[in-house]
Amino acid sequence: MNSAKGKAKKSDLKLPKELANDLENIKKHDPHTYRMMVQFIDHVNSSYLERGKYTGSVLNTKGFIYGERELSMGYNMGQATRYIQRYCSQNDAKSYNPTDLMKCMHYTLFEAVRRHKLKEEGKDIIE
Repeated sequence: MNSAKGKAKKSDLKLPKELANDLENIKKHDPHTYRMMVQFIDHVNSSYLERGKYTGSVLNTKGFIYGERELSMGYNMGQATRYIQRYCSQNDAKSYNPTDLMKCMHYTLFEAVRRHKLKEEGKDIIE
């Protein structure tokens, strides 16, 4: 780990066994956070299992989410905002739906991945 900025290098990425140990430590110290992390992993994984859901779509969703333009950042953050606003809304059928929190986190993860990819490619990104 690069302690100066707290960023992991490729060589610092953990192996599955180390990740399992980290998850066990989190479970021991904060079981509620552990449960939410596992639910989030399940949520993200389910998006890969539903891959064929939009087959034949004219919109290149992956290109849109991970694109180089500001439009992609706006889309990801707009979607995250949409889900958090809907979660916080009152007197609506979808108010306080925990799935919306997972969706918000997922779009935030898309944005983090997009920025990471651009930085790896040496593209100009906002720091």
